[in-house]
Amino acid sequence: MTKDQRNNLCVAVLGAVALLVLGLSPLCSAVGHLFTLSDANDIPITYYGKLEDQFTNAVAGATVRFNVESPGFNLMHPDREYGQVTSDSDGRFTITGYWGSQLNIIPEKSGYVPRNHTNSSDYHYGQSVPGEARAHPDPQHPVVSRMWKQQGGEPLVKIDSQFKVALTNGPILIDLVTGKPVAGGGDLKMWFCLKEPAAGEKRSEKWVVRAAAVDGGLRDIPGWEWQTTYAAPADGYEPDKLLVPEQEQQAFWWTLSVNSRGGLIHTKLALSLLIPSPTPEEVVISLHGFANTNRSGNWEESIGR
Repeated sequence: MTKDQRNNLCVAVLGAVALLVLGLSPLCSAVGHLFTLSDANDIPITYYGKLEDQFTNAVAGATVRFNVESPGFNLMHPDREYGQVTSDSDGRFTITGYWGSQLNIIPEKSGYVPRNHTNSSDYHYGQSVPGEARAHPDPQHPVVSRMWKQQGGEPLVKIDSQFKVALTNGPILIDLVTGKPVAGGGDLKMWFCLKEPAAGEKRSEKWVVRAAAVDGGLRDIPGWEWQTTYAAPADGYEPDKLLVPEQEQQAFWWTLSVNSRGGLIHTKLALSLLIPSPTPEEVVISLHGFANTNRSGNWEESIGR
């Protein structure tokens, strides 16, 4: 909170006292409540950070832009103070000397991109969030923010398609480079089946999907990391996976890394499926992502796309 804001707060408190003398206690109580809320969310901001690249090397000389949010009395339009610091030779930086309830940081350096899909990170200090969700600054254990050091992009095939296919007993084959179903070969194959009915059920209406890479493997990429994953993971692949929706619904969504055709194709894939009814004849398949067709897992050309 700035000096002017504190002066205005004092004026408000004095006004509340005057109102109390005049017998307007409800309004005074409201002003007092605002004072308590503002004070609880206007505390010293200290942050110890460290920048590392994908190889855990320190990112020195990066500019870390930040803003500190202070709610004051207007919770819908909080005040913000802006600043910036520079990471040292160990990638470390410190932000201190500010008051508020929330800190937002945005690291920047030529040749690097943040690993956070919003390019920024938020840290809460005020009492409006639970204690375990608040920032706990520790100079011995700085918060590590990952940045991606660009190695040089390679041409990628952008995948953006949607189609319907008939449900059959056999697998559905998909060419991820063209984004279309095929009669043979391809990169991904899927089988659709109903789950075993639970005890007491005559039949199940819940679908599961088994997916397999053609001459390769596949693995999950967490949804919050998918957009900022710029290289295919080196390990963790399985020949096939059972894809089960998290909720009991007929819509499925997964983010995957698919290695296919003997390592020729590396695909960063967001796959969604819509099964329109418990007894459908077809399924709607949507594919989004990027494929490297040069035996390389380099997806850097997907940055910003």
